[in-house]
Amino acid sequence: MHTTTQGRLAADEFAFRYLFPDDARKEPWTLDATEQRYQLPSTAGDAAGVDLEPWFRPCVLGKPAQVGLRDRLLTTLLACLSPASLTPRSPYGLHGSHPSPRAYYPLQCLLLDAQRDECHWLDHRQLRLRPIAGHGLLPPPGDAGLSLWLKADFHVYHPLYNLFRKALFALEAGHFMAEILALGKAYELDLRPAIDEQGIRITVHAHPAGSAGGDALTAHSRFARQRNSGRFQQGLMPASHRFDGAALGRLQDAISTALDEAAGLFPLVRQYPLSAKLCLRAGEGVAAGIYRIAPEGLQQLDPADPVDACERHFNYPNFSFATVPGLLFLCIDPTALAGPERNFIEINCALGHVAQRLIRHLDGQQLFGRPFRSYDQFGMDRLLRNSADGSKTYYGLLMGRNRSQETLGVLR
Repeated sequence: MHTTTQGRLAADEFAFRYLFPDDARKEPWTLDATEQRYQLPSTAGDAAGVDLEPWFRPCVLGKPAQVGLRDRLLTTLLACLSPASLTPRSPYGLHGSHPSPRAYYPLQCLLLDAQRDECHWLDHRQLRLRPIAGHGLLPPPGDAGLSLWLKADFHVYHPLYNLFRKALFALEAGHFMAEILALGKAYELDLRPAIDEQGIRITVHAHPAGSAGGDALTAHSRFARQRNSGRFQQGLMPASHRFDGAALGRLQDAISTALDEAAGLFPLVRQYPLSAKLCLRAGEGVAAGIYRIAPEGLQQLDPADPVDACERHFNYPNFSFATVPGLLFLCIDPTALAGPERNFIEINCALGHVAQRLIRHLDGQQLFGRPFRSYDQFGMDRLLRNSADGSKTYYGLLMGRNRSQETLGVLR
């Protein structure tokens, strides 16, 4: 039987959400053992390294990457890590192909080359590949000569996130992994994530089915520019939209596929499956209500329109849900977070991966998906009737149509 005692990381995080203690959000905390394991080493920038401009150029020009496995990996990494656009005069103005809370983008990558016996830090901001000690990182088992290790700079987080830093890092790592796996496949890269006591690694193999052309980079750049919902400086103002029956069917399929993919990539999800619940306004062929995504289809839990209630439980006052067609909530079995801290990291990575796959689906429907964790935990759990299945709301995705993509009239 599974124990019902939650791990310390989850217990601390949920306690913070309920109690919001003053002393936990005023001064930055010293990194704990888990954060130190994932923290980018302080010596990472000491060596000059190699200029990455030749690998970055295809990202800018949409040209084919160089043909070597390592070369294609470097171009793919730079495409996924580099900002795609900037919203001027906004405190959260950087936008990449995956979202990052408050646009911190703390993710960093170490590239371990077992065949060359080398380890490098990919400094994507200065475009340098800097040699660095491996710090005990071991090459992956099998024949993978290259592996990526995901790190972070936890010092960029505001003290408000002292108890959330690990979750935010792991969620973002999941978003990032979804992106690099998708783009890497087009560039003949077989990328396989794994999480263990050493950290988060992605082994790199050659993949025979890719195209290795410039079209994939061009499409990725377009997605990275279009996917974000924050095109305006004063909160979120989506255009009016409703799902119709066909669009809802496509969304349901995308959710099921993303959950299946996560179960294939993250073993813990096979043991503790994620669940998804939709809060929908009425549309053509769509009845308002709260729905659970089940293998046999949508199961309605409540027929009332829940979107306004979602807004009341949302913690930020500068978002209007008036024109929002629906929200998705990913829920977890709390026992998944018990045991070793890597369980906490793995479940958050899986949630980020699912959300990113759905953001990509929504972008293909000319919509946006905006992930969030800022809500009243008790209120949202009650609204979604989580006590019935013993789950807990953990990650939300607000869906809508971006007003900046609508045709604007000429001002006279």
